[in-house]
Amino acid sequence: MTKNKKHRYMQDVYKPRIILWGRGFFSQDVYDSLNTNLCEFIGWIDRKVGESRIGVEDYFLPEKLDDASYDFIIVTVKKSYGIKEEIERIDSIDRGRVIYFWEADLRKYYFLIPQVPLYKEEIRLLSFKAENAPYEAGEIIIPKVKGLVETMENLLENGNSLCRFGDAEMRSALKKESQKECLFQAADTRLQDKLYEVLTSSDDGIEIGLADIYGNLDKYIDSEIIFNRTLLCIDDVRKDTMKVLNLERSFANAFVTRPYWRYRDKSHCKTIFDLWKKIWSGRDVLLVEGEYVRFGMGNDLIGGAKTVRRIICPSKDAFAYYDEILKEALDQAESGDLILAALGPTATVLAYDLAKAGYQAIDIGQLDMEYEWYLRGAEDRVSIQGKGVPELINYEVPYDAGTEEYIKQIISIIR
Repeated sequence: MTKNKKHRYMQDVYKPRIILWGRGFFSQDVYDSLNTNLCEFIGWIDRKVGESRIGVEDYFLPEKLDDASYDFIIVTVKKSYGIKEEIERIDSIDRGRVIYFWEADLRKYYFLIPQVPLYKEEIRLLSFKAENAPYEAGEIIIPKVKGLVETMENLLENGNSLCRFGDAEMRSALKKESQKECLFQAADTRLQDKLYEVLTSSDDGIEIGLADIYGNLDKYIDSEIIFNRTLLCIDDVRKDTMKVLNLERSFANAFVTRPYWRYRDKSHCKTIFDLWKKIWSGRDVLLVEGEYVRFGMGNDLIGGAKTVRRIICPSKDAFAYYDEILKEALDQAESGDLILAALGPTATVLAYDLAKAGYQAIDIGQLDMEYEWYLRGAEDRVSIQGKGVPELINYEVPYDAGTEEYIKQIISIIR
């Protein structure tokens, strides 16, 4: 039998069983590319099973897959580095059966009709670029976001607190649907209301940090430019943000905790990290962090602090424990403490309430992970042994429980 005849014969008698990995924004496009006359869709892999976009309720855990249960896994997400790392750690998954939809030569797979989703995506990105163009060119008023160094100097010299709004916090404050799919925080109406309160507040000594994405984006790497344009255009995020913000005020730069990976020119990074070290140099630091954050563990980022004490909180859905977390932080805090919170959207709210109580409180975000990548000169986001990286999905870390010094610093655990 010739190769072409064999190929046609397989199409006639056998339908490959397909599992899609990822229920995010692009999953519908990938699902639509399946020719169901030539394949059988049997379900999904997704760590954050939320509301169904397509109406299919069959989900699988990747480590539980039996080779006999599927023929191909198709990864639907564009930024697939985290999934690639996870697949490398799961021996039971045959790498030869994994298709990265947005990277592979899809012509090799007779059961895919990729032209429509690829064409739709090209048109979509062009429309986002056009919609953002007047803002990027400075033709339309945008929020005033300070530079990285100016933001750091305000924190250092004035002892200000910082509440940051990244993409997840902003969408939640604006009550956008996709907050239901946030990887480590379930939708919560109270959290959304509280984030809106913080976003629209104007308290002395409390800096509200915005992502510096509303104007020119040339300083960022290409993938981040695309991501930010998409973020602002989908669900009218830019339009609704402009409605609620006071455009007369200046906002802190939320990227002070993200100074490395997204930037083309990284020459400013040492300055920013050194300024962070100055903020806690010689001070008593109370860290309120997720279980797998392990801020400063294994590096010198917080080595200059006088003392470090840690309150360990749940790595998922921390806001469900918010009252307990806030009470514990207030009970454990001492006069003069610098309080750092690394707890996803919950940290934004926590920093605000602690600042209102009289403490310098900073939503420190993923600064530690950015520092780890900076030290390694990483060209992409990579996993760090012993720590969780939410963007890489494996935030539940199957490594050691921490050094002896780290364990001694833990004064409270909330579960």
